[in-house]
Amino acid sequence: MCRRFTLTTQRKTAFSALKGYEGGFCEEAIVPKRRALCLRKEEGSYSIFYPSFGYPLFEKEVVNARIETIEEKSLFRDDYKNRRLLVPVSGFFEYDKEKKLHYFTEEKNKLFYLAGIYHNNNFVILTEKPSLLVYACHPRRPRCFAKKDKDLFLSLTKNKEDWLGREKVTLVDHNQEQLSLFQ
Repeated sequence: MCRRFTLTTQRKTAFSALKGYEGGFCEEAIVPKRRALCLRKEEGSYSIFYPSFGYPLFEKEVVNARIETIEEKSLFRDDYKNRRLLVPVSGFFEYDKEKKLHYFTEEKNKLFYLAGIYHNNNFVILTEKPSLLVYACHPRRPRCFAKKDKDLFLSLTKNKEDWLGREKVTLVDHNQEQLSLFQ
């Protein structure tokens, strides 16, 4: 379950020309209840906004929605149909069963996007079954998109079938790399 991700300061400036960009926004480590730089498409053009991570639900935050059931769940259905976003990230974190933290980035260290939906000023990340690399530490992973595929998800006329089969971002687990150095 994706509960923590990063966007480094130098990568944020890539969005400075878009409507809604706040140059002074400096959150790098995003966790539930924190605001994040997010990308949405309105009236054919991209804009930036800064919703809080997680849907408040009673005493806790819901931070993830399963792609497989998103159209069935009343909490997410309307948002998936009408309010999609992408969260640009440098990487995301997952904990394994031993509570060790793993940091995943794109294999060439490129910026990539986590798929999400929003309601009012809050958002959740969409998750799916993971690749073998991520599965080694967690049974779910955020749905990731490369820059070239961002329109596939943000276009509200596209169905899951249009983008689910697309090539996924190739990830690297930096924790595994560190461990292999000492073996």
